[in-house]
Parts: sequence; structure tokens; C-alpha cells
Amino acid sequence: MQFLTNHMGHFLLVYLLQEQLKAANKARIVMLSSAGHMAASKRGINFGNLDGSKRYNAWQFYGQAKLANLLTAIAFNRHLVDAGVTANAVHPGVINTNLARDVGGFIGMAMKTAPVKKLLDISIGKSIPQGASTSCFVATHPSLEGIGGRYFSDNAEAKPSKLGRDEMLAEQLWSYSVDYLAPYIGAEQS
Repeated sequence: MQFLTNHMGHFLLVYLLQEQLKAANKARIVMLSSAGHMAASKRGINFGNLDGSKRYNAWQFYGQAKLANLLTAIAFNRHLVDAGVTANAVHPGVINTNLARDVGGFIGMAMKTAPVKKLLDISIGKSIPQGASTSCFVATHPSLEGIGGRYFSDNAEAKPSKLGRDEMLAEQLWSYSVDYLAPYIGAEQS
């Protein structure tokens, strides 16, 4: 469910909107990734265990899904750039939301403890508008016109992991995603 929710749903939406994006003037795709993409396994995308039935590690699977979002931006950029469409991925930062309510361990405890939350608010936590800032920047800033296949954090280009720059893995994920979603996208579009 994690991979389907965090990757396949986003991929399908953008894939189905390709013709409208091409028809728009200089459209930009912004994929919400995360620095958490660095938590993916050494293989990056474990195509043989996307459902977690063989082994499941919550952080690695979150990292895998966020790596998939980053790779999807690279792939969409490559497939659509000639039509004037660019795609980039962003890390919004650690946002002060209720998203971590089920996170365990030290991180979960820290995010639920009032004094630590206050500390996080000051040091690394962001408000929701602050978290949306990089997405808005990448979607609209004139300096990024024509720029695609990149990764951004804190309103600036950032360096993703080595796997997050792997164009062959991005194409492998593209092919896997198109094949998996074929019943929903139709054979004529793949």
C-alpha cells in the first residue's frame, strides 16, 4: 500500500495528464519526494518485493517510495522535455503535522514530546506554509524555466543520493510503472 499510495497514484495522475501538460505553455511537474529517499535499500527499488511480503522495514519502504518520486521526476522530464514540459522533485523539509503520529522509536518520541516539538519548531521543523515553499518555488519561479530532472530543498537545488541520480533506474521504474498500470492507462498510451 505504501508504494501504491506514494508512487503509483502520483505516477498515474501525471501520466494521464501528459497531453494536457504538453498543450499547456511551459508546464512544470513538481513531484513531492523527500530527503527520506536516502533511506531506501542499497538496490534503491526492490522490484521483487514492492508489497513487502518478503521483508518489510518501514523506513526503507518509505525511502523507496520517495526515491521512486524523485526518479519519476527524472523520467517524466526526459519523456516530456521536448514538448516543453519539465519535471523536478522537491524535499519539503520536516513539517510540523500529525503525519508522524504512528512513528515509533526515538524519532516518534521526539516528535510527540512538547519540549522537543518546540525545539524542532525552532531548529528543523517547518510550518505547513514553509514546507510548501519549495514546491511553490519550483513550480513558479522564473529562474527555473526550462530546468528539469533536478532535486530541490529549501528553495535551492540540492544533491540527491547516488540512486536519486540513476537515470537507468529511473527508466526501469518508468517501464515497470507503465506495465503495472496498463489496465488503467490503456495499451494505446503505453
